[in-house]
Amino acid sequence: MGHVSPYPLPWRSDEPIILLPRCTALTDPARHLQPYFHAELSGIFDALYPLSGPSIAYLSEMLARYCRTSQLFRQNRKGEPMVVLTDMLIEAQGFRGDEESGEYRPFEEVRLVRHMGDYALFMVSLFKEYVERRAGQRWYIQVGRQAYRQVADFEAPLDRRRAEVFAELGDAFELCAVGLSHLRRTPPGGAGLGGEICLSNPAW
Repeated sequence: MGHVSPYPLPWRSDEPIILLPRCTALTDPARHLQPYFHAELSGIFDALYPLSGPSIAYLSEMLARYCRTSQLFRQNRKGEPMVVLTDMLIEAQGFRGDEESGEYRPFEEVRLVRHMGDYALFMVSLFKEYVERRAGQRWYIQVGRQAYRQVADFEAPLDRRRAEVFAELGDAFELCAVGLSHLRRTPPGGAGLGGEICLSNPAW
């Protein structure tokens, strides 16, 4: 029997979060969405907050990656989807337990922590009402900011540029959320993708 979340989601788990009515023939919609999001976010942050180019590029890739719920709700090591931050925190604690057994996998842990930051930012930005009903926006912001800062610390000795991106996302987490939230209000169009791209949540 599959894992059943006790938290009702604001959309069906088998449907795309981002609808592309005129792009259904695309074999890789995420790749085509990234330029659209990059153009939109560049304009938004030019007017709102001077976010660096690498950070805008990362956020654009994140939004394109999350166009499907299979990417948003990653599976834990038991093969169950993690649908709320609590699931991810429990999974992260398991990695710390592996340290004692000698089976610790730091790169797997940091991938999960990065996902926690991405998930928290995505949900706070685009599904704020859902977050507020379930857990509280402030808690999501706290967990997301700390996750990005932890990734920055991990990346610092490995890749300085990546570390700078995650440090900026952590420090400017709330401003990033405000910027991404503008996508809910941006009139559709532009980027040459048919003029009907929209972030969709049937439960609004």
